[in-house]
Amino acid sequence: MSLSGLIEQHVRTRPEATAVIHPSAGGRDVSLTYRELSVAANRLAAHLRALGVGPGDRVVTALGPGPGLVTAFLAVVRAGAAYVPVDPAHPGLRRRLIVRDSAARAVLTEGSGAGEYAGLDAVAVDLDADAGLIAARPGVLPAVRPGPGDAAYVCYTSGTTGTPKGVVVPHRAVLDLVTSTDYVRLTPDDVVAQAANPAFDAVTFEIWSTLAAGARLVGLAKDTVVDPARFAAAVREHGVSTVFLTTALFHQIARERPDAFAPLRTVLFGGEACDPRRVRQVLAAGGPERQLHVYGPTETTTFATWHEVTGVAKDARTVPIGRPLGATVAVVVTADGRPAAPGGSGELLLGGPGLATGYLDRPELTAQRFVEDRFTSGGGRLYRTGDLVRLREDGEMEFTGRVDNQIKLRGFRIELGEIESVLTAHPAVSEAVVSVHTTPENTANTANTESTESTESAESAENAAGGERRLVAHVVPAAHRAAARESEQLTEWKEIYETLYDDAAGAAYGENFAGWNSSYDARPIPLEQMRQWRAATVERIRELGGRRVLEIGVGTGLLMAELAGAPECEEYWATDFSASVIEALRAQTGADERLRGKVRLSCRAADDLDGLPAGHFDTVVVNSVVQYFPHLAYLRSVVEGVLPLLAPGGSVLLGDVRNLDLAPCLQTGVELASRAGQPRPGDGADVWRAVEQRVALETELLLSPALFAAWARELPAVRAVDVRVKRGGAHNELTRYRYEAVLSTAAPALDLSPAPRLVWGRDAASPVGVEAYLRTRRPAAVRLAAVPNRRVHGEWTAMRALRDGAAGLARRRGPAGRRRERARPGGAVRGRGARRLPGPADLVGRGGPAPRHRLRRPGAGARRSPDRCVRRARGARRGVRQHADRVREHRRHRGRPARLSAGAVAGLHDPVGAGDAGGAAAERQRQGGPCGAARARVQRRPARHAARHPASGDRP
Repeated sequence: MSLSGLIEQHVRTRPEATAVIHPSAGGRDVSLTYRELSVAANRLAAHLRALGVGPGDRVVTALGPGPGLVTAFLAVVRAGAAYVPVDPAHPGLRRRLIVRDSAARAVLTEGSGAGEYAGLDAVAVDLDADAGLIAARPGVLPAVRPGPGDAAYVCYTSGTTGTPKGVVVPHRAVLDLVTSTDYVRLTPDDVVAQAANPAFDAVTFEIWSTLAAGARLVGLAKDTVVDPARFAAAVREHGVSTVFLTTALFHQIARERPDAFAPLRTVLFGGEACDPRRVRQVLAAGGPERQLHVYGPTETTTFATWHEVTGVAKDARTVPIGRPLGATVAVVVTADGRPAAPGGSGELLLGGPGLATGYLDRPELTAQRFVEDRFTSGGGRLYRTGDLVRLREDGEMEFTGRVDNQIKLRGFRIELGEIESVLTAHPAVSEAVVSVHTTPENTANTANTESTESTESAESAENAAGGERRLVAHVVPAAHRAAARESEQLTEWKEIYETLYDDAAGAAYGENFAGWNSSYDARPIPLEQMRQWRAATVERIRELGGRRVLEIGVGTGLLMAELAGAPECEEYWATDFSASVIEALRAQTGADERLRGKVRLSCRAADDLDGLPAGHFDTVVVNSVVQYFPHLAYLRSVVEGVLPLLAPGGSVLLGDVRNLDLAPCLQTGVELASRAGQPRPGDGADVWRAVEQRVALETELLLSPALFAAWARELPAVRAVDVRVKRGGAHNELTRYRYEAVLSTAAPALDLSPAPRLVWGRDAASPVGVEAYLRTRRPAAVRLAAVPNRRVHGEWTAMRALRDGAAGLARRRGPAGRRRERARPGGAVRGRGARRLPGPADLVGRGGPAPRHRLRRPGAGARRSPDRCVRRARGARRGVRQHADRVREHRRHRGRPARLSAGAVAGLHDPVGAGDAGGAAAERQRQGGPCGAARARVQRRPARHAARHPASGDRP
């Protein structure tokens, strides 16, 4: 029976059963029955045959997940050719390389992708543009019948030389995978998730095993799979019974939502080393009916071994990869070339009907990796996996490492894992990675080089050839060290701000906007725009209630100057870390009769709330301060601390929060601005690398808007949450990339969970259409989704173009001018903040009078775990050197031989250097990076990237 024949059985017996269903961008599912899938594949196969595609040819499928991909796979097979899957999101250079290397006869694309393959020998087929022509082809089953040894597909994997290599997988190998029922038994009643990347060989199992069983294939979007909460909801919504996940994804979901797997019948996971703790979490949460740990390189057609997990011992260090799947042959070979006895270890060799035929047009590499079977009576060939395993007494295997995990240094063979184990045994180290680096010639610092047991001539030649090879240990400090680092960081901030605000008394009260500089050109943001920014914030606070206000991080008093003197304000409490600024504000407010007895100032950190009255304040303001907090836990402690200070119905306003979801978009604009006017601004790839570096080196705390809805669900005192884009007519980084969040103890004004959802461009295309909808339908509430955000649209477009590999981009910025923010046709439409997809925004409309605040209850909207809503600020590195010294001392006291000693110890994010030379290099890199110039400016004024204290407010 062929692959095509297995599927055609279900076409004849269950033609109207759903074969594949996938969510579309518009929110509607797209599906094909088995009959529709077969006919569509037959027509596409006929189209390919008309273009000259036949047996022995290869067709590249540059398609994203969906019914089109499944149709293409089946069509290529029925045309007698082999499909070559590539991810259309991968760089164009890689995709073109694969087309050339595979000598593809055709490339299947969608949309405008066909033009990317111009100039190649392959025929580019645009499935969208050619849809009419394909539909006119005959829908009868082609007469071509591929043989078992003919190639079904070619999967490209990374090569050791940097050039991808194509693994040729024959039909017999795929048939062996889908018909092996000892590890998984799919039936027509099963619903299998299609979650893998189209270029990942896991799609072989997902697609062919599902269709061969007559089951239903359900696509899960990438954003769904990587979000544990959304994954759990999708499993229940679609009735998924079987799913394969990479071990990393399995770990993530198990850590955050271990009960997400409970509704499933079978969960398969594999691809890398498994953490037994995560498996235990899943089992403790109920677990699926069957939990399978699978293993297999691409050369053995997705899976080669499997182990059903029913329990994990407390002292287990790994989870077995199990026994051979189906007719797979597994041999463990010792270093001397003999089969390992039970209890022994060695390299794993695999063979059997699931074996690939080799590497496409790489005979020498094929001969090296696919060797003659000298160990079994079956003959044939075995694939050398390069993986080391231990053969247990019960016949199961455990993965232990790689054959090439050994290194040879100064004449000694060294296991890096052994050194890593010693490092992680130190209480100050949570993770460690050891690697080998060669120091530049004549710059090796020998102070940390310990004498070895041997000084072979090879070592001398090695050093003479251009430097010394040394072991470098990269370590991540343990969690308990965070408190000490935080204390050091707070001390640094205090020293800085005592200096920065020495002259605060000399500025006019409420008019000190010093330090609010643009990230684009480092110039001060225009005063008119800053006053608009303040006016919008003041209006928001007054909406929440300005009778009794507590402001944490008052700074130079920009907000207090507008709020405290108002007739409705009875009390204004304000705190700040800087003694200088508090002293200056006391002098300024003391001279104003309106503020005497009304304003109460104190010098304290943001999380120091001792002595503040409980149940007293209408509004607590934490504005333009959050981004300088050292970490998310610090912010959480502040929020939890101020909630009891609120009067009944009071609110906490967290203002001017920097948007994590839009960070790449902002840094794109900043990078393009920095290159404006340069004679050689660089190509797209160069610009995008610089953007990624800016994002990675971010020094401030960035938060996703989704964080506050997540917190609102966790904090019992919070009854409503409201997250909005920053108001303002000017288009600058404050209105583009910052937002405000309100956590309220009052009853929510609006429940959005039952509200209808309109998609911009599909259900409504203009403000007039929205107004008409509100007037005629008069809904209690409505969601208007995916509205293009004019403020960031230009930079968002440029970012996507750079990310997708565009070159030679000129700067594209959003249009200047004002934006109509609210439409009130007897009702309201209000900005609700950026979605996770940064470009468009969501608006919330309410028929009837516009609520002043507290738009929605915490349960409304998409859910996202708090730890996925934050980018940790990169703190000061003052203690890294001392930390490294402690680790070195621990290494010596553990009695490690000199040859097992790391010559240098660095933080995982630090550049590698040797001794003081490395420290200097690290400092040069930091000063020369995106934050270097701003850090230098801190000596003159509080620039945007200067280190700031978490209790010092009114700062950009």
